[in-house]
Amino acid sequence: MGSPKGRVASFFLLSLFLVVTGQNCGFDPGFAPLASQETPQENSQNSDVILSRKAEVLKLVEPFVDAAGADVTKSPGLVIGIVTPAESAAWGVGAIEIGRTLAPTEKTLFGVGSVSKLFTGLILAKYELGGQIRLDELVTSSLPPALGRFDTRVTFSHLISHYSGLRMMPDNAAAVGIENYSLGNLVQCVNNGGCAPQSVPGTNYVYSNYGIGLLGYALQNRFSHTDFETMLRSQIAAEAEMSETIVSSNTALPATPAFEGVRYAFGYTDANQALPFAKMGLLEPAGGVVTNGEDMVKLLEVAVGKRTSRLQPVFDRATTVLGDGDVIRGGVDGRDIAFAIDVFNLKDYSQTCGEDFGDLQVYAKPGATTSHTAYIAWSKVKKTGVVVLSNRAGFNTITCLSLKVLSRL
Repeated sequence: MGSPKGRVASFFLLSLFLVVTGQNCGFDPGFAPLASQETPQENSQNSDVILSRKAEVLKLVEPFVDAAGADVTKSPGLVIGIVTPAESAAWGVGAIEIGRTLAPTEKTLFGVGSVSKLFTGLILAKYELGGQIRLDELVTSSLPPALGRFDTRVTFSHLISHYSGLRMMPDNAAAVGIENYSLGNLVQCVNNGGCAPQSVPGTNYVYSNYGIGLLGYALQNRFSHTDFETMLRSQIAAEAEMSETIVSSNTALPATPAFEGVRYAFGYTDANQALPFAKMGLLEPAGGVVTNGEDMVKLLEVAVGKRTSRLQPVFDRATTVLGDGDVIRGGVDGRDIAFAIDVFNLKDYSQTCGEDFGDLQVYAKPGATTSHTAYIAWSKVKKTGVVVLSNRAGFNTITCLSLKVLSRL
C-alpha cells in the first residue's frame, strides 16, 4: 500500500484535484488538426447536420488538446459529447496514450471524479420521490449500529447540499490511504471524534467528499444494496440504458496502466505519469464512477427531456435548489447548489472564460481525480447539453471549454 508519506501525498493530490476551478480559457491559434473518432450516432441522424456540428465543436476543442503531452495544461486526449433537440453525438480527439496517434472513442472509459456526486444525488432524489426517504430525516436512521456515535443533527439534505459541516475528507483518510478507506476506518474516526461536523449542520457550505460518500453508504445500507456499483446500476444506469458505467473498484479494470486498444483511458499527471483509475474505498459515491461518452450522452438526453425515461422526474427533483453555493470553486457569484448539482447563470462565467455567454440558466457538475478530469452541463430551456471526459489530471480549463461549447448549441 506504500509508505505513510506516499499515502499522505496521494491523499492531498486527490483532495486538490476533486475541486476543479474554472480558469482563463483563451485560445491558442497555433494548433495542428487532431485525429478524431466518429460515433455510431452519426449514421442514424441527419449526416449533414451532424458533420457540420462536429466541425464546429472540434474547432473549439482543438486548442485545449496536446496529443504529444508537451503542454501539461492541455489534455492529451478527450471525448466530448453533445445533445441538442436535433442531434446527439460523441467524438474522441487527441491521443489515448501520449506519443501515439490513436484517439479515444465514445466507448473509451474515463474516471469522472466528482461527477459521481451527480449520480448519488439522483439516487437520493429517486428514493425521495418514491416516498422511501425524506430529506429532513437524520442520516443516523440509515447507518449501522457501529456508527451509532455519528452526529445526530445531520440530515440527508445537509449531506447532498454540502451543508453538513463535515470536512473535505475524514480525519484519518490521509494516514489510511483513501483508496482503501473502509467502514472500519470510518467507525474509528467517528468514535475518536475526528469525523464530526466542524460547524452546526445547515449553517455553512463546506464542499465534502466525506459527506457525499457517507450519504451514498447510508443509502446502500438502508436499501440493502451490496455495494455502490450495484445501487448505481440498478437505480440509475439501467434506467438510462448506460450499460458501460461502473466504478473504479470494479475488478475488471486493470490495476496498472496497460494501453491496449481504446477500451481504457488511463490518466496522466502534470508530470506525464500514467496512472490507473483512482479509487476511493467506502467514499466512492463521491468520486468513483467510471464511464464513457456514449453513456453520458444518454444521461444528458434524459436530463434535457430528449429521451423518454422514468428518470425525468428524478432529474427535475435533483435540480431543485437546496442551498447557496456561491463559495464553490473560483468564487463565482450567483451559484446555487441542488442535489450535488451546481446551478448558475452562464453569463456569470463570461469574465472567467473571456467570452460573452449571454443569459442562460445552467446545471453542471465538474469532477477530477489524480488521473482524470470531467465536466457535464446542460440547459433545460434550450434542451442542450455537453460532457467532456479528459485523460489529464488537473485539466482546469475544462470548465470554460464545456461552457463555450454549450453556449453554441
